[in-house]
Amino acid sequence: MTPSTDPLMLELPDVETWGLAGKVVLITGGASGIGAATARLASADGAQVLVCDLDGSNGREIAEETGGRFIPLDVTSPEDWASAAGGLDQLDIAILNAGVEFRDPADFARTPDDPGEWDLDLYMRARGVNVDGVAFGLHALVPVFDRLGGGAITVTASLAGLIPWSPDPVYSMTKWAAVGLVRAATTSLRRKSITINAVCPGGVASCAFNRSLVTERLGTLATIRVPLGPLPTSIIGPTWALIVHI
Repeated sequence: MTPSTDPLMLELPDVETWGLAGKVVLITGGASGIGAATARLASADGAQVLVCDLDGSNGREIAEETGGRFIPLDVTSPEDWASAAGGLDQLDIAILNAGVEFRDPADFARTPDDPGEWDLDLYMRARGVNVDGVAFGLHALVPVFDRLGGGAITVTASLAGLIPWSPDPVYSMTKWAAVGLVRAATTSLRRKSITINAVCPGGVASCAFNRSLVTERLGTLATIRVPLGPLPTSIIGPTWALIVHI
């Protein structure tokens, strides 16, 4: 892999291939951020990428860039999921990545003592995307994987799903739910030759963030992510990404 020149980018392992040649990878939230980066990585390794997102403009751009296909998808809609899954005759990997925060992610003034004003619409959006989006995705895609003989599912959770993220309790709640669903679904999916894992990253600079603010205040962001009490022993530092393998 070519080393990154972006100081906010983590280096990838120096491997020749991820073994994705000929595989079909479906990615929700694929129009930006982690989803777009995953689409580029998978495509570069020979996968056919299905870029799923509500953002048609950026989604089509990423699909064109990666030689993949754009699928318009509102992850909070069971009907959209049924439509997206209905036409799949090959699916090897699903990355259920779409996610939103309860509060404005550009608001770095938030503190554990000021979790923000309650907004029912924002709550419904956060719960819908972060929880329903995963549950509906499993409901739609597990039968596809089962019909095709198995596959792999990865859910993008968050470090906030492993430790309390007091500046945004609602977001933390939704990510704990996502991690819990992954853990609870493991046994039944294993019987169908389907693996499921969650990745739990820390803060990620994407179009949802003001990159200059992230660069300027990355140290502060890392500091306020540390909860009261000890961190799990598997965490070296709060900005490291964790992977939950069940």
